[in-house]
Parts: sequence; structure tokens; C-alpha cells
Amino acid sequence: MNKKESDNNLNPKKDEQSEEILKSKNSKSQNNQVTIAVVLMILVFLIMAIVPFVKSNYVVKFEYADLEFEKIKTENIVTYKTILPAVDSEGRLFGVEWVFRNDPRDLDDIIIEIPNKTITFQKDKTTYLSLEKDAPACEDNILSVFTLLNFLDDFGGLDIQGAVSDKDYANETNHPYITCENSPRNTVILLKSGNQNLLNKTSENCYELQYKDCDINRVTEKFIYTILERYMKIFKYGPESLV
Repeated sequence: MNKKESDNNLNPKKDEQSEEILKSKNSKSQNNQVTIAVVLMILVFLIMAIVPFVKSNYVVKFEYADLEFEKIKTENIVTYKTILPAVDSEGRLFGVEWVFRNDPRDLDDIIIEIPNKTITFQKDKTTYLSLEKDAPACEDNILSVFTLLNFLDDFGGLDIQGAVSDKDYANETNHPYITCENSPRNTVILLKSGNQNLLNKTSENCYELQYKDCDINRVTEKFIYTILERYMKIFKYGPESLV
């Protein structure tokens, strides 16, 4: 037996120590892998939680219907500003600044029962926004009506007038009495409360904007957004884009 074989036979503890060291290294390596996996999982969950918060609170610009919107925070009020492109009588391009109270991406729950989402107006005749007599007393009533009237007048270039859909109330308040039935040649927009948020075309020139609870501002702005979606398609891609 040579000296090397003799040393191996005489030092069994050396082999045991080597095995223990190897096992310890393997164990540490496995622990490190588990730690890394746990850290990665935590990071993934943090990202999933943080991203929506960041988008909601810090991302101030987004695009919708080929329009760029800017989210503006002023104290406790959040608004959404955009520039509506338009062309004057001499063919010159200019922009109209418009401010909304609702993010258009948050209004998808509103039902639209208008064929192809196409809203048209009889531009050579008066357009009426007709209100119901017993509308709920909502904080946004005046703002919503004013915003819609202002949009149809300033941007739409329509001859727009307010009216009421109750005959007795019309006589009491000296407002025009307008319904879809008695004004079939005019475009009539009926604003009324109901059990759902709905944009509905009830006849050739009549649109019913129904809101539940006090969602009047959401519904009126959805009506405007729907008009803008079609307008921007025509403006950017031409009438053939609607085919």
C-alpha cells in the first residue's frame, strides 16, 4: 500500500467534511434561489398595485378617439382638457379648447342604442334640448345642460334652444313645449331621468339621453364624446372611413 492510499484510509473524516461542505453550499444555493423567487414575486405584486395608482394619479396625458387629453387637478376637482380641431370658412385649421369633467375611458358602462353610434342634426332647423318637469335635484344639472348647449352651439354651430317636454310646465314657464312627436322635422334631444344610463335614438331626428340617480353629467358628456368619435374619424381619415 502506497502512502497516498494509506492517507485516504486513515482520514475518513476528511471525506465527511468535504461532503458536509458540499451539502452546505447546495443548501445555501437553494436558499438563495428561494429568496430571489420570493423577492421577484413581491416585486411583481408591487408593480401590479403601483401601476394603476401611478396611471390614475400621475399620468396626465392620454389619447382617446384621435384626441389628446390632459388630466388637470385643481384642488379637489379633476378635469380633462383637449383641443378640438376645426376649419374656418377660409379653410384654415384652428383649435378649440374644451374641458370635460369625465375621463372618456370611464364611460363605457353607458349603453348606446344608436345605430353605428351616428348622431346627426338638421342643421338648417333649430335643435331643441328638451327637459322634463320633475327632474331630480342633482348638483350637476345646470352644469350638464349648460355644457351640452354650449358644445352644440359653439362647436357644432347649431341653432340650439332649451325647451320642456311637459305642456303644462311649458305654459307656466313660458318655454317652448317640444317633444319628438310634435317636432318631427327638428332634431330633438330629450334629457330625462330613468333606471339606467342610456343614449337612445327613438326616431329619425330624436335622441333620448336617460340617466339614473344623478349621473346626468356622465350621460351628457358621453353624448358629446360619441359625437366627437365620428367627427374625428371624418376629420382625420375622410368620410370614407365611416363605410
